[in-house]
Amino acid sequence: MNSPCNRNNYLRSRTIHVEAEVEIPGCREVSYATCWLPATEQQLKDFMQRARIHPKMQDLSYHILSCPPVQEIAEMRMDTFTLEELNFLAKRLAVLPEQEVIAMNALLQDDGIVPHDQMELVSLRDLINMTYGVEDLPVVADVFSLRDLGEYVIENELHPDIENIPEDCRYLLDRDRLGELQRDCDEGVIIDGMYVATRDFTMPDVYNGVDLPETDENQKAVFMLLISQAPYASADETRDSAEWISLPISPKEADRIAALHNERHIEDCMLYDMESAIPSLNLNTFNDMMDFRYLNELAGWYLAMSQREQIKYKAVLEAEPKLDAERALQLAKELPAYELSYFSLSPKEFFRDYVSHFTDNRFDGRWLDEITEPVVADELLRKLGATQTEYGVVSAYGGQLFAPVPRFDEQAQTADPAEDATDEEADEGMGMQL
Repeated sequence: MNSPCNRNNYLRSRTIHVEAEVEIPGCREVSYATCWLPATEQQLKDFMQRARIHPKMQDLSYHILSCPPVQEIAEMRMDTFTLEELNFLAKRLAVLPEQEVIAMNALLQDDGIVPHDQMELVSLRDLINMTYGVEDLPVVADVFSLRDLGEYVIENELHPDIENIPEDCRYLLDRDRLGELQRDCDEGVIIDGMYVATRDFTMPDVYNGVDLPETDENQKAVFMLLISQAPYASADETRDSAEWISLPISPKEADRIAALHNERHIEDCMLYDMESAIPSLNLNTFNDMMDFRYLNELAGWYLAMSQREQIKYKAVLEAEPKLDAERALQLAKELPAYELSYFSLSPKEFFRDYVSHFTDNRFDGRWLDEITEPVVADELLRKLGATQTEYGVVSAYGGQLFAPVPRFDEQAQTADPAEDATDEEADEGMGMQL
């Protein structure tokens, strides 16, 4: 059986791209969000926050957009499954050796193992269990056709009668026919230059459909950093010895890990990669271990936030024009100075909410559906100093989302009143002057 999924393996690749589609009661728009799996617990939480998912939600559906290692999975009609199950399958696919991925692709070409025609629903439990049974399947490289397979049969004397044929006469053998016979006997599949014999496959029963068989450590990590000893010349010198560390972490523990990599302090280590539960904070904003102190302190602040505060914080970060680790920590401390409209999925949706805020609760907001121009909705955000983000509409620092603002700029209001007067008003004015 394969070694358990672990952080050192599965975080290095993404295997399933999933989309959530959510109908939110009271909203006129559908919420969408995408996420690459496998993901940490905190990354899944961010995905659910972006999609506006809560645990008791009913009108929710997941779509597998792609699965590069086993594309067949993206084309199946799945039975009901949880996001945790799908994430676990993604972890299993991420740690499978290439030969076993090929074997799984071959198995899925056989409808008898996991039926997946347009009328059948596929169980995610079966797909997870399948990943535990592919390591024993025979896989032969450099087989692109039945003729290649027949040649392999002759060279390895797989057929009992071949050894009785003199070598100088074997050129007379029909290689295509031998390949066909071997394929039928093995229930074999030729795929991507590999031949997989599937006949002896039996579905394991590792996952019972209730309790996922493996768990990961440090799943509550906000950030994970792949670090190692600083190299002398090329970064490739120490990459193979790199390990993932989870933030927040105590300074003492961080320096202990640094010592294992022959460095005195964690800031002296080399940063190779980063996983983040906060999309705005990634290797583009944090690419130097000298900022480690800010990021580690920020991780502690983030875990102490309520879910509402986490959502608002990520909206504030997305709206920030210039972001680095120090500024990100400062914004966490300034969070009460911002307002967020979480269920405003677009400027137009926020415009409806804004108008409804100032109207009688008997007013039917659906009257606004067809008359709200996008340019007007965008103008409202500009006047408020607000920003549309993936987490909703967020105010400027110290701003209010539902403050009354004039429709036109005051400069336009100070134009010469005589230019806007009606003919009747102009005549009255002239008469008075006379």
